[in-house]
Amino acid sequence: MTTALLLAALFLSPQDPVPAAASKPAPQIEWQRTLADALAVQKATGKPLLLCVNSDGEPFCEQFAANTYHDPAFVAATRGYVCLLASGDRHNDSDYDGLGRRIECPRFPGLVCSEHQNAGALMMAKYFANQSAAPRHCGIDKDGKVLFDRFLDRSMQTAIDAVKEHAAKTADEPLPQDAAVLLDRRDAAAHAEIERRYIAADEKGRIALLRAAAKATGEPFDLLRLGLRENEEKVFAAAVEALAATATKDALIDVEDAMARDGTTHLLPALERLAKDDAPSAQFLARMRATLAGKAVRDEEFASTMRPPAPGGDRDAAETALDAAEKAARSTPKDPKALLGVAQAQLDLALALPAGNSSLPLVQEDCRRAAERALAAAATDDQRRMAHALQAIGYWQSGDRAHTKEHAAAAMALCLGKQFDASPRWFLLLLGAAARAAAADAYEKVQKDPTAVVADDLKAAAQAFALLTAKDIGNEADLREAAALFAFGGARQEAWKTLVNAIARWPASRDLHADCRARILADLGVDGLRRVYDSFVKEQKQDQATAEWFAGYAAIVAAEVCVKDHRKALAQESYTGCIDRFGRSAAGNPDYADSANHFAVLAHAGRALLRHEAGDDQGAVDDLLAALQLRPASMTETDGLGRKPAAVLERIAGELRKAGKNELADRLPKGQ
Repeated sequence: MTTALLLAALFLSPQDPVPAAASKPAPQIEWQRTLADALAVQKATGKPLLLCVNSDGEPFCEQFAANTYHDPAFVAATRGYVCLLASGDRHNDSDYDGLGRRIECPRFPGLVCSEHQNAGALMMAKYFANQSAAPRHCGIDKDGKVLFDRFLDRSMQTAIDAVKEHAAKTADEPLPQDAAVLLDRRDAAAHAEIERRYIAADEKGRIALLRAAAKATGEPFDLLRLGLRENEEKVFAAAVEALAATATKDALIDVEDAMARDGTTHLLPALERLAKDDAPSAQFLARMRATLAGKAVRDEEFASTMRPPAPGGDRDAAETALDAAEKAARSTPKDPKALLGVAQAQLDLALALPAGNSSLPLVQEDCRRAAERALAAAATDDQRRMAHALQAIGYWQSGDRAHTKEHAAAAMALCLGKQFDASPRWFLLLLGAAARAAAADAYEKVQKDPTAVVADDLKAAAQAFALLTAKDIGNEADLREAAALFAFGGARQEAWKTLVNAIARWPASRDLHADCRARILADLGVDGLRRVYDSFVKEQKQDQATAEWFAGYAAIVAAEVCVKDHRKALAQESYTGCIDRFGRSAAGNPDYADSANHFAVLAHAGRALLRHEAGDDQGAVDDLLAALQLRPASMTETDGLGRKPAAVLERIAGELRKAGKNELADRLPKGQ
């Protein structure tokens, strides 16, 4: 299978149906998800706002969070308000799982942690003059009048009484059944109901909801997020269409995520619309355009000459060549060709010297000075191109990024659209210096000012990286840095494609595989990861043992993500794939056996727990016995979910005995 087929296979394999999310109890207080939602609901209902500020560790805050916010009488009073909570503390690692489902905050059910965190800054700026105090409870009527503002009280009861006193006297109304009506509403209950319906629906029903969402005014972005993480292309396409129609600045992250999978074709008009009024959207658009413009260099005449340079000579050969070049230059001191010969010979010597050699900085400086003299004497574009390139390389080696970029830009301008021998070592080093200098400046500027656009640097770096990684002339470090630059510039689809190409070229690179797994998981999810590595193994004909090892590791990563997402069937399937792949890797190369068996033990234990939970106790025991036989030392090691096979064995054995399945339990050894 070619690399092109490896990329294409990402979207050809079918997915299992997405299981319904586990049901969760309704939040006792109906916290609205955003300040914008809360204000919209207040406008629609006339109810006052109830703004609550909470902070972990403060004694009264702890009492409010643990007790008061769950007290039936207090909760009943909050039904007369539109409730919004601010808390800067995070209580979950993530807000959404791999399927786009909300992971509710355990402290404040109904919200994800980023929602109560984001509400804090907005609430402080709009209502509290950026003066923080917690706990704080403030009531504001529909006309903006402050009904009460309780903080720094000696008793919690003061705030509780104020909330009860000013609550609007309204009766709860049942949610409407019509999906279009629900989609136009902004309240949390309507959002949650639509998301519940989507999770419970089949493919046809999901597409219908997403198409209805495309016409909605209620900003149902959590619904769209579910669709954007679908494996079924028809569902995903409907979600993209709905996002393109409804996106606001609050959906910028969803636009970015969708573009990582879908590219820019369908969502670029929506992003351009957002960029007119939203600074972060405009910033992202400018960065992405610059990166894609650089990446899209298509100069066939120039590219046809690109090929890897011949290996450099040894030190003795380089010194001999330098002596000859200097002799020629002494006889014709103003000849640019002779001066360039000296600069090239000095560069070859610098490349032949080991890192840390005391003469290396001097040789590098001599190379740059010779190139400077050659540039002053240059009479042709060929001579100027080479002189600028050698200057750029010399300045990059000395750490001078500004002059590196200046000379690299001049050299590149004389390269593109021209046909010349693009195989010498200086050309490869030019591309590396140009790419890394521009990228380093972009990173540094954004670190100092996150709002900086850095379009020029991104375009220059992307252009050089695109050429450096074309036609297999770059090395694995080049491709890793190129992918990082593309992702930084908003071209995430280009980033993961670069890494997929890279692991096809360097199938044994741990660093490349680590980058690829992380990028694919972020942009294509666990299903994309599985498909990439299925195709990776099929493509690698020369070293199947290595390919199976890395595919086995990807499989256990996929399994653990699926466990966290409650996709138990797919998790079990991934654990099985992991065990099989590591088994083939160990059989194909004994050097891999120890590490392969270690991860296979973790996979056996993970699958055992899933089988036990599904009622297959015989299979669970078989897995644990296989793990013990395969590599006993790994029984006390920890997997990616913080579990130890020995602890899994102990748990299953204990639960078997409680269930009266002593015969099965007795097959498992004690004291593991």
